[in-house]
Amino acid sequence: MDHAQKLSRPAHSKLDTAIIVAVIGLVGTFVTATLKPVVDQWAAREFASHSPASAPLTGAAGGGQPTETAAPASPTDVPLTPFPTMTPDVSLNCISADEWTAHTTDTDLPAIVSDGCLDLAEWGISRADGVISILRYQTRRGEWYGISLPIPRDVVIEFNLAVKHVQNGELWFGTSEGASPTAKGVYLVRKENGLFDVRSCASDSCRTEFGDISIPDDHGNYVIRLELAGNRLDININDGLFYRRDFQVSFSNRRFYLGLRPFSSAYLNAELFGLDIQEK
Repeated sequence: MDHAQKLSRPAHSKLDTAIIVAVIGLVGTFVTATLKPVVDQWAAREFASHSPASAPLTGAAGGGQPTETAAPASPTDVPLTPFPTMTPDVSLNCISADEWTAHTTDTDLPAIVSDGCLDLAEWGISRADGVISILRYQTRRGEWYGISLPIPRDVVIEFNLAVKHVQNGELWFGTSEGASPTAKGVYLVRKENGLFDVRSCASDSCRTEFGDISIPDDHGNYVIRLELAGNRLDININDGLFYRRDFQVSFSNRRFYLGLRPFSSAYLNAELFGLDIQEK
């Protein structure tokens, strides 16, 4: 009897063990099935919050392979475009003292140089936006006011002249040997009533070669061309030959001169623009 009981105890122990293992397996399966989705969702959220954002994939046109859209560059990756620096062209508003020489017979109004520019407003000569303006009202007596710059011996000079008013005075344009127009030179002179003279000067004495020439104009607008070739001077106004003569323009130092000669109660108003000087 005692021997039979001893044999049956191991069978009960094996059964109990099998039952326990089965129960543990069922519990594990239940826990896994219940908690795995929760754990997976938590893990996905954690991974997303700690991972760098990637650009979405967009399909290529026509159903091709998807292409990756580049992520927008950070502010430090954007190339900096320099702000444009606007430098005004000072020469358009300046009669350069390095290029032009001023001359006057009026000892009470000497030329003024300011920041490298000739300040000749009191003479009636100024420059703005590339236009040389002549604007002079009354004067006590007849004086000369003008500017000149060196030119080659053989040269073509072209410019536009807009005459608004000439009363009791004259406008002078031409070639001179020096800064003084009366020392030696040849000039086209615009007078009152739309009339022109051609004058030559030497040793401070001037004479009229041709006088009181009327030129058709467009409301006071003229296109003037001066051509020097050797000792010959050609003057063209509005595409028409105005004057040609073999002057004794033999001086080697030649200048382009422009100026005004106001008399008592003068009113001069004109503009010169489009000045072009070309060596032949």
